[in-house]
Amino acid sequence: MRSWLKDWAKRGHNIFIHKHLYRSELPSCLEDAYTALTAYLAKTEETEDMVLRIIENRAASLHQQQSLMLEGFERLDLMSHLSRTQALLIYTLIRLVDGSPQQRALGEAAFSTLDQWCQEMRDAALTEAPRLYETLGQLRSSDVGGGSGRAEFAVWQAWILSESLRRTWMLVSGTFYVYHDKTNGWPGCSGFLMFTTRQGLWEAPNAWRWVQQVREQNPLFQQSVNLPGLMEDTSPAEIDSFTNQLLSILLSPEDMSRWATRAAQIEG
Repeated sequence: MRSWLKDWAKRGHNIFIHKHLYRSELPSCLEDAYTALTAYLAKTEETEDMVLRIIENRAASLHQQQSLMLEGFERLDLMSHLSRTQALLIYTLIRLVDGSPQQRALGEAAFSTLDQWCQEMRDAALTEAPRLYETLGQLRSSDVGGGSGRAEFAVWQAWILSESLRRTWMLVSGTFYVYHDKTNGWPGCSGFLMFTTRQGLWEAPNAWRWVQQVREQNPLFQQSVNLPGLMEDTSPAEIDSFTNQLLSILLSPEDMSRWATRAAQIEG
């Protein structure tokens, strides 16, 4: 989890915040989360108390802003649902990895709100699903992948948004599992979904390369509840970092090692 935070701070993207998701404009809630995170990663013994107060104030401000929007009956669009959930997830992860009992308690105290926002994000995504599926359906068209840059870009952007929603939802669920499920039976974001596991798609530098890779190889669209089933027909090298990290949460180190050894023997 610490590596996810460091990647976003240093590279501007990580396994659940895509490099091109907020390319035109970073939402203010994520701007606040980013500045709080960079301050946290640069903190010293002398500045630690100040930095933790900044994080507490920014997290409280996020809650307050969302409450004011609801009181004003302002309806959130899908990107707003996603960005606020990602921002709260960032604050929660900072507190969970900090190591102090007080910060961990504050992180766990945010679980109920994170769960609520996660469910509301999913509901909003279901409302938008027909539009997203219509755009993604263009991938079957001869216009996509044949040089029509506009069509390629539209499909790629729709996938980036869809995959970002799925990954954020799954990481919220995974966070609940790691820090709460094992001892308290926290339900988290219940249910399951399909997501993309093929290495290289999340990292594709542009729409053209993404479309070419989808056409050349099975994107390995996998049901989250059957994630270990991937190990039967694929090798660790075929699966992206996000999926490998999820598997390492769900499975033992021995299972992961056996998978890698078996794949190496087959390829060798």
